Amino acid sequence: MDKKYHKIAVLSGGISAERPVSLVSARGSYDALMRLGYDAYLIDPADSDFINQLINLRPDAVLNMLHGYYGEDGTVQGLLESLKIPYSHSGVSASAIAMDKIATKTLLSHYGLPTAPSIEGTFDNIVKNKHKMSYPAVLKPVSEGSSVGIVFLKSADDLHEHIDIDKNIKRFMLEKYIAGREMTVAVLNGKALAVTEIIPKNGFYDYDAKYSVGGSSHYIPADISDELSQKMMDYAVSAHNILGCRGVSRTDFRYDENDSHGIIILEINTQPGMTPTSLTPEQAAYVGISYDMLVEILTQEASICR
Repeated sequence: MDKKYHKIAVLSGGISAERPVSLVSARGSYDALMRLGYDAYLIDPADSDFINQLINLRPDAVLNMLHGYYGEDGTVQGLLESLKIPYSHSGVSASAIAMDKIATKTLLSHYGLPTAPSIEGTFDNIVKNKHKMSYPAVLKPVSEGSSVGIVFLKSADDLHEHIDIDKNIKRFMLEKYIAGREMTVAVLNGKALAVTEIIPKNGFYDYDAKYSVGGSSHYIPADISDELSQKMMDYAVSAHNILGCRGVSRTDFRYDENDSHGIIILEINTQPGMTPTSLTPEQAAYVGISYDMLVEILTQEASICR
C-alpha cells in the first residue's frame, strides 16, 4: 500500500470510562504501525500537555484509537480539524450523532431502518414515565459505549430512585428489551465485511463479555440464511452512509426469528475496538484483511472532513 503518511500519532487512553479498552486498541495499532515501518508515537489526551504534544510532534496523520467520551463524540475530531491534522475514522458530525443513541435512532428511523421503542430524559424523568414502556427493558446512558452503565430491568418495579446507577450521567434512554440473537456487522470504506453472531457466556453482552478473554463466543459467518445476512449487511451500510461515517463503523443488531419485526438495529459504533477480542479485526481477517493491513488502511485513509 502506498504510504502518503509516514509520521503517525496514535491517540491512546483518553478520559472516558472506556480508557482501558483504548489503551489496548492503541497499543495493538501502534505495534502494527511499527511492524509496517511507520514512525509512530503514542499520545494520551489525558496528559495535561496533550495539545502541545500534538503541535510539537507535527504528525502527518492521527490514528484515533480513543473510545467513548471526548474521543468518539466529535470533540477530539473538532480539535484535529482546527489543527488541520488528518485523522482516521468518522468526522465531527457523524461521531457526535452516533455517540448519541437518541439522535442515531431518530435519524435511522426517519430513513426507515428498524429500531426499538424507547423513551429518554433525565433519570428522574425516566422514573416518572417508566410505565410508558413495556418490559423487560434496558436502561442506558445516552452517550456511553461498550455497554458502560447499562441496567437490565425485568419490570417497572425494578426502576426506582434508589437503583444503582451513576447519577452524574445527565441523559438516559429506557429502551424495550429486544429478545433474540446478537449480531454485528462491520463496514469498512462503505463495504460490509461479514455478519458475526455473538453469544456471551453470562447471557448479556456487557463490558466484561466484550473485552475479557473467553467472555463471549463469536461465530463468523453467523448461522443464518444468505438472504438475512445480506439484509443485515445492507442495513449496516445504509446506517454507515446515513450518519456520514467514514473509515470503519460497526452496527449492532438483535435478530428474533420468532418476531415479525425480525431485525432491530441497536446502535452504531464509529470507533470499534481493536483489541485481541474485538469484533472488527475478526471480521476483517475473515475477508482476508490482516490486523496490520486494517491498521494501515485506517491510517492511510485519514483526512480532514471538509
